[in-house]
Amino acid sequence: MALACLALGLLAKEHVVTWPCAVLVYELYRRFDDKELNYSAPPMQILGAMAGIIVLYFWARASVFTSAFDWQVPAADNPLVEHGFSARILTSGSIIFNYLQMLIAPVQLSADYSANAIPIVTSWSDGNALAGLFFLSLTVLTMVSAALTHRSIAACTALFLGLLVFVSNLLFLIPIIMAERLMYLPSFAWCGLMGLIVAEIFAAPQRSRVFFVIGCVVMFSGYATRSFSRTMDWHDELTLFEKTVKAVPTSARAQYNYGWALLKKGDLDAAERHLKKSNAIVPGDADVLNAMGTIRWNRKDAKGALAFYERSFSARPNAAAVANLCRAFVANGQNQRAVKSCRIASARYPRNAMVHHFWGLALAQIGDLEKALKVLERARSIEPQHPGILKDFQRIKRQAARAGTVPKVENK
Repeated sequence: MALACLALGLLAKEHVVTWPCAVLVYELYRRFDDKELNYSAPPMQILGAMAGIIVLYFWARASVFTSAFDWQVPAADNPLVEHGFSARILTSGSIIFNYLQMLIAPVQLSADYSANAIPIVTSWSDGNALAGLFFLSLTVLTMVSAALTHRSIAACTALFLGLLVFVSNLLFLIPIIMAERLMYLPSFAWCGLMGLIVAEIFAAPQRSRVFFVIGCVVMFSGYATRSFSRTMDWHDELTLFEKTVKAVPTSARAQYNYGWALLKKGDLDAAERHLKKSNAIVPGDADVLNAMGTIRWNRKDAKGALAFYERSFSARPNAAAVANLCRAFVANGQNQRAVKSCRIASARYPRNAMVHHFWGLALAQIGDLEKALKVLERARSIEPQHPGILKDFQRIKRQAARAGTVPKVENK
């Protein structure tokens, strides 16, 4: 069952590839701690099966991407892809320092750390980078020194260290420069390590416990309060993205997410301000351009909307831009291009009534009334009460009747 979960987990989240590190640390700990196991053979069939699953996963990955280890990481997600070895090591040290701050004092939290949220470090005089690398070295020394006297502490330290280097971009680049979710598994080892340290202190003489207990109560109360306040940030996406923008204003994705949430709320002016900030941080992002086109569309500026939608599709071919181009082409009288875009969009969004609606209008404009009615009938079946669809369906049906080309459609 564990092997099956590993295989399924790899297909769901690549981060699962770090889990065998935990298994390996556990096996080593058992053999150091239990003398009877020192002379027994390790479970090679299980460890071999785990390795085989990982190899099979990377083989499957290579069949999808250009190579097994080609992450195809956009610079907006992990800017380190555009920098050399020295910058990667220093920035990894800074990331480790940020993770350490997050574990000890999670005052400032964010749902996104992409784009410029984490500055690239290029100087060896950077304090955060040096502090992170020093902490990494100290963790290694703690693991080695505790290996013989405090094996449980050594095991938790090894697990924390092994998982931390996987997610810090230190060994190799990962698809994102930093994320709180990447610390879920390392924080499991961190909590175990803190619990063992607390146990060691409680084993000390009675006089040293009072102030320590008071300190623990204060610390845990602070963590509980922060946990509750952070939970409130997830009330809805508007609240979450507002908090994210305040925490990391240099994140392009945070600015985009907040702008998109404001757009859906109907606050076009505020949405445009944040989308422009996102575009200034990472120019030419397809999603940002598409959202700015939607602002123009909501302002009845069909020509301006079309310009943004075309730029969005040029930046990165995407289904959302195609769907928006469908209606923008119709509004600007470019019906041949509208027919092409709407047909592609309908394959991607078969249950989107508006795509079929604009497709039908474009077909009617080029004179294909029979097909237009069939497409509008499809739109009508998806949203039977939509007044615009019903009105255009009846109008084009009358137009087709006058032309003698009315197809057999269901009259709802």
